Amino acid sequence: MGDKLLKLLLLFLTLSWTLFAQTNREWIDTMVDSIAQSRQGVDTTLLSSLKDPFVTQEQLEEAPLSKPSNARTYSASKPKSSNQALVLSAIFNNRAKINNNWYTIGDSIGNYTLKKIENGQVHLKKKDNTSILLTLARPNKKIKLEAK
Repeated sequence: MGDKLLKLLLLFLTLSWTLFAQTNREWIDTMVDSIAQSRQGVDTTLLSSLKDPFVTQEQLEEAPLSKPSNARTYSASKPKSSNQALVLSAIFNNRAKINNNWYTIGDSIGNYTLKKIENGQVHLKKKDNTSILLTLARPNKKIKLEAK
């Protein structure tokens, strides 16, 4: 009895596998047929009218790229008054945000020059060697960026 049951089970599995393989083969044939259909590409006149997106070094030197209208400017600007309080609000990527303007080392801020940017503080110096240290009011300890 056990031998007959085993043969019956083996026969059932063989028929199931054959039926599944046939269904799978039909599905693959359908997919290949759909891929094999001819497709229409872009018209060559349209392609030839497109501007080349790549530029050479010579083209860059001849006509520098114009700045997009939404680009941010990171150039140093002087405070409205030399007596205006200097407030350091952020430091990121070796730039310091002082009075809502971004500065980098060597930029002038009023009568001062930005000499050093460190973790949470910046050093400013006047021509007469008077220096001040600006620190972040409350450094954010939750966000840490590290370069690897």
